[in-house]
Amino acid sequence: MITKMINKSILILIVFTVAAFAQQKAFVQQTAQEKISGDESYPVDARSFLERFNKANGIDEAQLAKEKVLNKTNKTAWNFVVGSQKNWWASDLVSNTFYTTPTTCRAVGSTCYIFVEDSLWTNGRVTQAAVDSVRIAFDSKTPANSSKGIYQTNIETFGNPPDVDQDPKIIIFILNIKDGYTGTGGYVAGYFYSVNQSLTHPNSNKAEIYYLDANPLNLKSPNGVTTGMKTTAHEFQHMIHWNYISNAETFFNEGWSLIAEVVNGYSLNNQSYFVGESNHYLLDWRSNDNTAVLKDYSRAARFSLYLKEQFGTAILKNYLSNRINSVTGLNYYMTSVGSRTFSSVLVDWWLANFLNENVGNTHPEWVYTYTPITKVSSNVTYTNPNITNGMTSGLYKYSAEYLTFNSAKNLKINFNTAANGYIQIKAIKVSATTKVVENVTPGTDYSVPDLGTTYSSVTFMVYHNNGNDGYTGPFVYSFNSSGTAVHTVQEIAYDNKEPTGYLPLTPGDSVAVSFDGIMGAKLDSIKVALRGIAPISGTVYEFVGSTSRLGGKKLAVPFICTPTLSQAPPVPYPVPWTNWVKVDLRSFNIDASKAFVVEFP
Repeated sequence: MITKMINKSILILIVFTVAAFAQQKAFVQQTAQEKISGDESYPVDARSFLERFNKANGIDEAQLAKEKVLNKTNKTAWNFVVGSQKNWWASDLVSNTFYTTPTTCRAVGSTCYIFVEDSLWTNGRVTQAAVDSVRIAFDSKTPANSSKGIYQTNIETFGNPPDVDQDPKIIIFILNIKDGYTGTGGYVAGYFYSVNQSLTHPNSNKAEIYYLDANPLNLKSPNGVTTGMKTTAHEFQHMIHWNYISNAETFFNEGWSLIAEVVNGYSLNNQSYFVGESNHYLLDWRSNDNTAVLKDYSRAARFSLYLKEQFGTAILKNYLSNRINSVTGLNYYMTSVGSRTFSSVLVDWWLANFLNENVGNTHPEWVYTYTPITKVSSNVTYTNPNITNGMTSGLYKYSAEYLTFNSAKNLKINFNTAANGYIQIKAIKVSATTKVVENVTPGTDYSVPDLGTTYSSVTFMVYHNNGNDGYTGPFVYSFNSSGTAVHTVQEIAYDNKEPTGYLPLTPGDSVAVSFDGIMGAKLDSIKVALRGIAPISGTVYEFVGSTSRLGGKKLAVPFICTPTLSQAPPVPYPVPWTNWVKVDLRSFNIDASKAFVVEFP
């Protein structure tokens, strides 16, 4: 349960450590609001805007891609020079209409022409220095390589762009993208629109053109240029992808664009959304939901990174050059270069996401070289091993969930998958020095007699690996388990992801988070992610409901969270978060057997 916060220095991610007697299971509860951004501006997915635009204008991009390009040889190169003027077509993504706007060429690079909307030049929003920064990044210099730009890096990694205008240079059109931005929140930082590849559509620019925002994106600042060029690397891949597979599977098209950011030396897409949603159909793409699609981006970035690390950039380029879409295309490449398949790679990927280490120095497929990588956490942690007909909400196609037992001895478990052979299980046994991964056969007892002695925990990775099943889930399974409960310290979390922003607040607001009680538990401590450096106070109450009021009897009044940092963490937020504060509550002797709520009034 959340109410608003009064102090913007508090982030909504809150973690509690509980000393439990292991009498029931403890769920990791996920936040209902995934994007918390306050008054900061941040780039958002352009795809949903373009889909709405196409629908409003009756445009079928896939159909346009099938048109035969006639009289292409009659087209000559643009041969623009600095000072050339041109009215380019653009899209109003709010009113869903095409419009033209006057522009002037402000730079000619070795691989690009850069045009700037005249109004942005006149009002000083874009300067020559800003244009030169864009040109240098595209032509000759990225964070990954001081002598190679985005153009060459992407071509070497993915393939060639189209060339409908018979000019090898890409047109970068800097403008104020009309996306409904009102001063706060999300905005479209840039996009590639394939309609411009048509020689017949009346609003086509008939050119390889890329739209780059300059309001609110600030191309006069280093951070703004980084965001803009990270987006440019992403969108230029879309242009190349379209040249090979015009009807591309969205998950792989976006995944390739997300890894384009990384190979150019920009940071990996925010992983906090993925680590809390491992049990989701791999290829799903929710472009009609601006919150859920952030998780899709996070998942696609993680998977494409893994493929690049396991197979090198060759898999990215060959996937496109083979022109075989989706899973079939990946399988075609993987089997052509070795014995691995898409299905076997998925299993290794799920293990890598949980382990991120080369277990026994014999499994490099279970580790990432990119840092930092946030490990996925268990979907459910059981503090009582004695469970009859235990069930989760079900498993989705091409997904995995992780069930952990860490407060037991002599565990025995038997999974019932209802004869669904595509649901499989692996056990990950963890000790202080080693990790052991074993297959678990459904319908057969699996025992861990040394849990609680040799091994501190065992996690069961349950996964669905059948791409031929038209139903995407959930696929229900159950299990029975037994063992001896052990008194131990457990952590329960409202949200186990890294901070991505903060809640906007007004005077008088508060934030509160409630937790179910755990039989026999005592509240040990609280861990809070702070955004600022000022101390804040909080209170622990008995939880009485979520209607007229949350808290009943006061259990801890007050406790103080004192940051250890002298300066607030920067934006973009660091991963891992650097301003976690732990508060010891043992002196209050709080009985956590009943539901309780932590509030920052």
